[in-house]
Amino acid sequence: MEDIQLLSSCGIEPIKTLGHGAYGTVYLSYNNELGVIAAKVMRIEKFDEREWDAAGKLNQPEYQCPFIMKYLRAKAFQTDAVILMEYANAKSLDSIVKDKTKNLSNGTYRALSKQILEGMRLVHASGLIHRDIKAENIMMHSSNGITKVKIADFGLAKIDAANQMGVTACGTPLNMAPELILHNSTGNFKVDIWSVGVVLFQLRIHEYPIQAGSILELTKKMASGKIIRPSSMQDDQLWNLLTRLLEFDPNRRISAEQALQHPYFTSPQAQAEISPLSRQITQNALALLQQGQQQITQYDKEVTYTVPTSEIMTFLNMNPEAEQQKILSTRQNQQYQQTPITQQPIPVNQINPQYPPQQIQPQITPPNYQNNTALPNPNINIPQKPQIQQQQPQITNPGENQQYHPSPTQPDVEPKSPQKEYQINPTNQQQQKDQEKSKIQVAVKEKLQEDDYADMAQIECEICKKKIPFSKYQDHQNDHVAVRQRRLEELK
Repeated sequence: MEDIQLLSSCGIEPIKTLGHGAYGTVYLSYNNELGVIAAKVMRIEKFDEREWDAAGKLNQPEYQCPFIMKYLRAKAFQTDAVILMEYANAKSLDSIVKDKTKNLSNGTYRALSKQILEGMRLVHASGLIHRDIKAENIMMHSSNGITKVKIADFGLAKIDAANQMGVTACGTPLNMAPELILHNSTGNFKVDIWSVGVVLFQLRIHEYPIQAGSILELTKKMASGKIIRPSSMQDDQLWNLLTRLLEFDPNRRISAEQALQHPYFTSPQAQAEISPLSRQITQNALALLQQGQQQITQYDKEVTYTVPTSEIMTFLNMNPEAEQQKILSTRQNQQYQQTPITQQPIPVNQINPQYPPQQIQPQITPPNYQNNTALPNPNINIPQKPQIQQQQPQITNPGENQQYHPSPTQPDVEPKSPQKEYQINPTNQQQQKDQEKSKIQVAVKEKLQEDDYADMAQIECEICKKKIPFSKYQDHQNDHVAVRQRRLEELK
């Protein structure tokens, strides 16, 4: 109920819960200006500046891509924060991975793989490392019969300073690169490439390339440096691509840009396996572009990126566009019904421009940073307590320091904690470095608590032979080290 009141105070109508986890709750929502969106509500201490910084970086024109989840707006209250994102109506790739009864056609699998790699190419080109690529974090969205992936959840994203900054082990163990498990190399953006290879392997085989029931077993298999080719993997070009993405040596592992030039995507076989439906959908997109349709992108004009929604629907058992269309239709009908009738009859489909009275919507634009080399941290203001006959609070962009203004048409809905202003101030580089360790440690623990894999991942301690949960294994080993040191000191 508190989340609903909070969203309502921002001019957002929550419709239903999409998901709930350690990082907060995501609601399918509607806003008069933005349409159907996803609203993420979290405790303010869970609000990670890196996620919003990543959104701002990827919102720069040269890095915008339909295969990356777009963050729209954000607002922080004293105890809670709200992030508005694109709504992905076709669930995640995990829906395909978990369905072992059927496989994607060769053409659709190749197009999905190309979308994922193109999205990762631009993420890395922007200087970011995602660090938590997995099937559950790659959403899908269908529009006009075309499905596109949406790489999401940049809560663990990190800026890669000229590919030299070490990457700490974060994410899900079975998706993590060998260098993060074995600690035998400094991690960089190549850790994402390994994780993409895992996802592509899962989409085809419906299993992890390396299966393990514990971290100890996973470590031993990683150390062997071998992945067994499944008997169902018949395509030699695809297997070659996967082995290059799942290369144990990060220095020899290919980049996303190199992967897109692999023969698996460029050979005559790739062209031959494009379905007639995909070609027809692409032709329809070109026709819409000639008619002035602004939503058609460069990727819609390229048939090798086209994924027909009709095939994806066989895994979802639903029509992903139907619910969104129903929401939009219902809201439009409500707005029409609320329009007062004047003494003069109003012709059909014509509404008196004076009605309804214009209401000010949240004045927020997507994150946009003027300085491309350094990103400011979010600077989000909290409104003072709204009085009766005042306007709904605005949701502001990072760094804009905007205040909301009164609106006589908005009821007095009190935000959760309007007593004092909360502001996330930019910190200098030294403070960011000091805070990085503690933030990463908290993120790792919460991710492991959220992931089902953490429940089964236990390691047998080689010293005391006890079964220790993965999240507590390092602390347990530190305790053994401390005991040994005390005994050595006593002997001396």
